[in-house]
Amino acid sequence: LYGSVEPSLATRARAIVEKAPGAASSVRQEGLGADAVAAAARDMIAGYRAAYSDFDASVEIRGDLPAGLLVSRNRLLVSRDTNLPPERLTALLSHEIGVHLVTYFNGDAQGLAIFRNGLAGYEGMQEG
Repeated sequence: LYGSVEPSLATRARAIVEKAPGAASSVRQEGLGADAVAAAARDMIAGYRAAYSDFDASVEIRGDLPAGLLVSRNRLLVSRDTNLPPERLTALLSHEIGVHLVTYFNGDAQGLAIFRNGLAGYEGMQEG
């Protein structure tokens, strides 16, 4: 979709990873399941709702999705098969809630439905 990075950038990135302290070899903690992820998401959403009362997002645990999270309109969908490393929880929820749900509610407040979904080319900005 976005093509590959320049060879010099890839070389520098590999050098950084090689110098990083054993993060890749560290023992992983047991992953967080759907219920724990959903509970943390509800807590984060409550913080947004405290700042903006119309932040009416919901969290649903679904059995018909592949493992992971997905935002659809004002809903954060959590797959029943989710098994998330604890160290990734805050980053993932910050992205799904702080980017996608905030985009939806910010756009909804503008009065034109198109702003809830994002304009042409927004994927590159939101997904990197």
